[in-house]
Amino acid sequence: MQDIDHTSHSSRERAIQRVDARDLLGPQGEVRIIHKDIEYRLRLTSNDKLILTK
Repeated sequence: MQDIDHTSHSSRERAIQRVDARDLLGPQGEVRIIHKDIEYRLRLTSNDKLILTK
């Protein structure tokens, strides 16, 4: 589920999307993100923390 965060004060912050980590990571608990042709891995650890690695 994605929604717009309307709780912040600046107009730039109000436009930032909020995404539930469960929706982003899916049942595997991991997603690959490509930024400037570099792949990053965002995953949920066994301690219920998020970690982003190259």
